[in-house]
Amino acid sequence: MTFICNAQETKTYQGVWAMTWWTFDFYPDSTYQRTSSGHYGKTTVTGNYTIKGDTIVLTSGFENTHGTVNEKYLMKNDSCITDLTLKKDYCLVDPMYIDREKEKK
Repeated sequence: MTFICNAQETKTYQGVWAMTWWTFDFYPDSTYQRTSSGHYGKTTVTGNYTIKGDTIVLTSGFENTHGTVNEKYLMKNDSCITDLTLKKDYCLVDPMYIDREKEKK
């Protein structure tokens, strides 16, 4: 299973629950950002991660997030990750879609 990242590539995953969009951006330098928009509010969490086998392990940033960001995410396939605490899925977003959305703002 492949994941992060070649030297230039960021991977973005999104999921929806609790009437909120949750977006994870995993950067090639082993940092991440999770943003939310919707019922939960507009929040941003940042930190670091490592990869252990088929699991993304967040090493910082998740500690005080009221359970909306957790420590471990299973890479189920090449397009989705699952929060191992909440059992919620986040799926890969096509980079072309992200670029178009940024152009609208």
